[in-house]
Amino acid sequence: LILDIIVCLIAPTWGTVLFVLFLLASIPLDVRRLHDFGMSGWWLFSPFMWLVLPFIPSQHGANKYGPNPVDNEHNVSAIKVYSVIGIIWLVVLPLALLPALHSSRQKARILHCSSNIKQIGTGIVMFEQDNPGKMPSDLQTLISKDYLTGSDTCQCPTSSQKYIYLGNGVSENCSGDIPVAMDTPGNHDKWVNILLKSGAVQTYSFSSKTKSCVDILRELFPTLENTKDGRIILENARNIDAGKVL
Repeated sequence: LILDIIVCLIAPTWGTVLFVLFLLASIPLDVRRLHDFGMSGWWLFSPFMWLVLPFIPSQHGANKYGPNPVDNEHNVSAIKVYSVIGIIWLVVLPLALLPALHSSRQKARILHCSSNIKQIGTGIVMFEQDNPGKMPSDLQTLISKDYLTGSDTCQCPTSSQKYIYLGNGVSENCSGDIPVAMDTPGNHDKWVNILLKSGAVQTYSFSSKTKSCVDILRELFPTLENTKDGRIILENARNIDAGKVL
């Protein structure tokens, strides 16, 4: 039951399946348990009866439902086998859930960064409203002029890597589909959050062999080099890859 609760928190669909299997398997076992101390299986419908089933001792000797299972050496051996299987299951199930747990944590981290980058987009919009025709030169400008609340908004909470700003030198009236900020490559394996000029944040998957900002942008935005602003974005990305700017 405890493992089922954990599964429900990590993967609700599989948790529901496990709960149904757990319920179906427990009904005949609970009925047999009731018979062990001379009670009808219909008592299973009594509220909270299943909570006390593990703590009531069996009757000594036989009752109207048959002999005491503990008096049968074969049953004792079977109980030992079931106990070993149960212990193995308790070990195997958490190991089987590790990939789902990792995936869930990864999605939570990506979502957190997406929220941070969305705030950066809001800060850029506010900056443009106060400074018509001008894009901020870097993220520090947004912090120093109170368009962003603190430097934590500008970095991944997991890796502490700063988000990358690409909009320096881009015209205010450029296409809303070009990227102006993004995660540092590798923050989320092969996933990256990218802020578009329109203010939208999109999460993309890129080739695992791609490591540099330029390569990621070329893979995800193959038409960037066709426009002046797009070429500025790529040039800023090259400088970032070369370590010339933060």
